[in-house]
Amino acid sequence: MFKLKAVSIAVNSAEEALRTYTQSLGLPAAPLKEHPLYGYRGHRLPVGDAILDLLEPTDPNNPIGRFIQRRGEGLYLITLEVDNMEQYARDLEAKGVRVIWDVVEPGSQGPHPIVHPRSAHGVLIELAHPGRG
Repeated sequence: MFKLKAVSIAVNSAEEALRTYTQSLGLPAAPLKEHPLYGYRGHRLPVGDAILDLLEPTDPNNPIGRFIQRRGEGLYLITLEVDNMEQYARDLEAKGVRVIWDVVEPGSQGPHPIVHPRSAHGVLIELAHPGRG
């Protein structure tokens, strides 16, 4: 039913973070990718069946930039694959969990549920269909 898909870390410098995770920790390197629509650049490092995302904001006023200003670098988002994300999100809402319905990528199939950090001890939790890239 659940699978950890990705862990995203907000960083001041994607290149500096990449050096830490590859040279110090021995994770495989990944190319820098720009994501202008979402206001960040970063690296996606494969770790087993999951991904470690290193996210550097390109705008200090976007969500990742504001996160770093308030809290500093650190855990920003966890992505969980769930079998039926829409139903699971509605079940969470019925339990009083705050869910943000957002279109997070162009061409996505409608709204995408994200658990608000106030309902998850300060961490965004993105819900994804199995196999979503």
